[in-house]
Amino acid sequence: MTETVKECKFFYNPPLDPNDKKWTDEIIRDTLKYSPPIEEDGLIWVERVVLPVSHPNRKTGGDNSSLNASRVNKPNRDNLITIHTRGINVTCKPLKTVITNPDKPREEWKDDLTGGYGRSQYFDELGIPCWVYDRYRISDDKGEFQEDDGDVVDDTKLTDNAKAGGSQNTKADYVTAAVGKIDKYGSKKWNENKIKNWLTHVSKGELSEGQVSSYAEAAHREVKARGRIDHDCSNENHVKKQAKEQKLGKIIPLNTDGADKQGNRQRLQRKMFAMMRDYIDSGGQTQNFAVFNSFATTHEEFDNDNVAMDRIMNEELDLMSEFVTSRLKYGTKPCQITHVLGQRIKVDNPVNSLFPYTS
Repeated sequence: MTETVKECKFFYNPPLDPNDKKWTDEIIRDTLKYSPPIEEDGLIWVERVVLPVSHPNRKTGGDNSSLNASRVNKPNRDNLITIHTRGINVTCKPLKTVITNPDKPREEWKDDLTGGYGRSQYFDELGIPCWVYDRYRISDDKGEFQEDDGDVVDDTKLTDNAKAGGSQNTKADYVTAAVGKIDKYGSKKWNENKIKNWLTHVSKGELSEGQVSSYAEAAHREVKARGRIDHDCSNENHVKKQAKEQKLGKIIPLNTDGADKQGNRQRLQRKMFAMMRDYIDSGGQTQNFAVFNSFATTHEEFDNDNVAMDRIMNEELDLMSEFVTSRLKYGTKPCQITHVLGQRIKVDNPVNSLFPYTS
């Protein structure tokens, strides 16, 4: 018979004293049972131990920036509420560190935090003096995509965030990490195929094949665009902000990415109905657009996409005019709902057949 456990058994209030036997006799015992240490490429697990939260180094550099460079945007988590109300969840992985001086005596070890930033940021606020950590040391036996210690640390930060139950990595996280690999080793050595294989590996199945291809391409395009095209502000919010600051009146932002080679009309078409309404409400005032490009890597590509979008806009306006002329000419209703897919069980028979629509 399968043993069942009440959910409350998975939570412990953390003792304030790191030497309290409750840590080892109950909390660490149960974390090892329900959440054993994970094997990591290039790392060797050393111990699961209670440490003062001030011991692991969370910051680096003159700007005191976070060691967790794998995250472009720090995610909002529910850790504050969970830790404050329920304590330690023994089914969750402990915070993770890499020992930076493993050759020293154990009492002199120093640690860099590599996993658990979401929880660590709340310890000071909640007055928590100590917590459970998994300590690792860097192995001489590196992973397939690791050439030095820096690769090991960078990869483990990504893989830690890729685990289920945490705040998942974003596209920006993966692309930024991939760009770091290209900058470090060059685009020939870390070509798109290698980036794809690496992303598949470090994401631990989190990414689909399509996402892997898209992220690898985006990383190489970002490197290629460097020094040619600035993408730091290529977004709608910045265009709106600039229009306001420069007192240009109402400006509609429009991304021209893919307009030339792909004939991308969707970005314009999504704005057409709102534009038509504004044109009518304003008494026929011309609606002004400002184009930007979130993906171009060369000046030529940037210019060609803008020219192509201008042509597409004129084609769409011609279609609208032709539509109005045809409606006046034929006098028929241009479109209507005629059928509905029957999905109501015990009402529509047979289900998933098309039935005449009545309002």
